[in-house]
Amino acid sequence: MSTSLDNSVLAARNLCVGYGEIPVLHDVSVGVAPGEVVALLGRNGAGKSTLLLALGGILRPSAGVVALGGKECTTAAHRRARDGLAYVIEERGVFTGLSVLQNLRLGQGTVDDALAIFPELEPHLTRSAGLLSGGQQQMLAVARALAAKPKVLLVDELSLGLAPLVVERIFRAIDEARSTGVGVMLVEQHSRTALQVADRAYVLDQGRIVLDGAASDMLPRIDEIEQAYLGVGGQ
Repeated sequence: MSTSLDNSVLAARNLCVGYGEIPVLHDVSVGVAPGEVVALLGRNGAGKSTLLLALGGILRPSAGVVALGGKECTTAAHRRARDGLAYVIEERGVFTGLSVLQNLRLGQGTVDDALAIFPELEPHLTRSAGLLSGGQQQMLAVARALAAKPKVLLVDELSLGLAPLVVERIFRAIDEARSTGVGVMLVEQHSRTALQVADRAYVLDQGRIVLDGAASDMLPRIDEIEQAYLGVGGQ
């Protein structure tokens, strides 16, 4: 039976996740509210992407609870997508052999809604997605996800390999989406950028939450946080 957890649009409580016999996450509790942007920070191997995979229904936890819309959720990834969870994976999830238009049609939203989010894609509709720049591919992935009007968006390494102006443009689209009530949880390699756009942040270290709080409180302490938990460059 579904159990009400809290008012978060997406939450995990006491989550333990691993790969086979190898544990990765230990007793992790996180949440994102409607209209809130939450950043997941941590060095490589801290468990950030694993957490997103578990929240998205791709990895099954060994213990703990995931809740979507305040109700316990044990369904597979495709069912969570129908229930309002959108997920942009680290590799962007773009089908490079298909055109931009075909990629957009594979989403749960309309092509018109996707182009309203990123009009920059319209001149490239008939172009193969594999010929787009990295920034255009990320715009395509985010546009397809947001066009579905999800309740919550998970984004893994949004800015990886992208120019600052492109990153700023994509974050602006995400900011516009949260104004409509979409909750966003993102893994971001650049900690300062993440804290500037997020409302709250969690810091993971060796599979555990070691720090959490308001992004505005963490930003003045970023040098200390990076040195203690994130490593060089906030990785």
